[in-house]
Amino acid sequence: NCKPQYAHPVINAIIRKINNDKELNFINFDSIVNINFGRNELFLNDLQPQFIYLEQLSKELQYTIKEILLL
Repeated sequence: NCKPQYAHPVINAIIRKINNDKELNFINFDSIVNINFGRNELFLNDLQPQFIYLEQLSKELQYTIKEILLL
C-alpha cells in the first residue's frame, strides 16, 4: 500500500522482522520502489506507484512462483 500511513518505515521494519522471525518468503516491494528514490518519480499520485515498479514486482512474483513450484 502506498498511502503514507501504511508505507511508513516503522511499519515496513515490523513486517520485515515478522517475516524474518517466521522465515517466510516475501517480496519486498518497498525496496523495489525505494531503490530509485531520488532518481525517478516514484508515484503517479498519492496511491499508485509508477508502472515500472509494478512490472518489476510482476517479474519478481513470476520468478518466486516458478522457484516454489520448481519449474
